[in-house]
Amino acid sequence: MKLALDDSGQHLPNYSSKIETIGDASLLILDEDFEGFKMYRFYGINSSGPGRVTGYVQYNAGDEKNARTVLENVIKGVKFKVQ
Repeated sequence: MKLALDDSGQHLPNYSSKIETIGDASLLILDEDFEGFKMYRFYGINSSGPGRVTGYVQYNAGDEKNARTVLENVIKGVKFKVQ
């Protein structure tokens, strides 16, 4: 997934992606610039069973620190429930 997203995002200014561990979750996190705003997108898969999570945090330039805190808190709050 990372390679495909990197291929499609390479034309975007200031695009970056990396696989990170936040809490006990491993996620692909993209950092993208758009006209007038920035965005963190995240993609995660439950390593111990079925389930996945995707989401984003949209923010204004200059609010990177606050946006990163929100991103980490959202991800740490995700719980997969096996039924």
